[in-house]
Amino acid sequence: MVMDVARLRTARFTEHYVKFMGRDHLKRGLKKLFEDFHHSMYAAWTTREFKTVVPPASTRRWCRLVPFGLPTVQILLGLPVGRKRVFIRPGFSAQENPLIREWAPRWAKENGLQWTKESLAEFSLLRWGLFL
Repeated sequence: MVMDVARLRTARFTEHYVKFMGRDHLKRGLKKLFEDFHHSMYAAWTTREFKTVVPPASTRRWCRLVPFGLPTVQILLGLPVGRKRVFIRPGFSAQENPLIREWAPRWAKENGLQWTKESLAEFSLLRWGLFL
C-alpha cells in the first residue's frame, strides 16, 4: 500500500484549499507549518505520477482509492495475487465498530466529549468518502 496527498486539479483550487484548511495554522501562529502544508499540496503526485510506483512486473491487481468529493488523499493498494476485490466483506456497523465501541469512551475521558465528537465525525466522513 502506498498513500500520499493527492494534487488537486488546478493551482487556483489548491490555493483556495490551502487557505481554507490552513487558516487554523496561521491563527495559532504556526506559519512554518502552514508553509509546509502549502508546499506539500504542490509537491503531491498527480494521478499519472502516482501510478508509476507500481512495479512493472507486478502480478497483483492495483487499485487507486480516493475519497469522493474532494480527493485530497490517494491510496494505491496492491491486492494479494488472485484477489479481484478490495473489500471481501461488508464493514462494521456503527454499533459493531471497535473504534466507536471501545476507543471513543477512552477518547472522551482523556480529551473531552467535543474533541471525541469531532474526531468521530471526521472518521465518518473518511469512511463515506472511501465507500463512495
